[in-house]
Amino acid sequence: QVFQKNLAVQTNIGVLPLEVMGEIAANSSLYCVPSKVNFGIIRSDENAERTVRILRYDLSPINIREIQSNRYLKVEVSSSSNNQEAYKVNLRVQLTANGILSGNYDWLIKVITDHSSSPVYEIPVSAIVEETE
Repeated sequence: QVFQKNLAVQTNIGVLPLEVMGEIAANSSLYCVPSKVNFGIIRSDENAERTVRILRYDLSPINIREIQSNRYLKVEVSSSSNNQEAYKVNLRVQLTANGILSGNYDWLIKVITDHSSSPVYEIPVSAIVEETE
């Protein structure tokens, strides 16, 4: 969209008028809230769950074709049932720490969409796994 703003700039010689004109280009890229899934500290016999919301800057619909993650992460998609909110998708991310050795872990969830300009979006995931006492 094209915009125009008139401003008054206070300077040491007085107030000067300033006209600002520009154009905002719609960005169809994906982003998520929060930007990273952080499980924090989890014991090796526990499960944990987090939710992340994926959106487009230009509010165009998101059509997910595939989600790739590792064997410890289960990702479920829950799109809005309201067609007017097709631009946002909720992901439920479950971590099963059973079988993971203690340590710091960083993984990626790959969200593959049918959008031509940004077909793959990666969401970082982190966890610190501690042995059960």
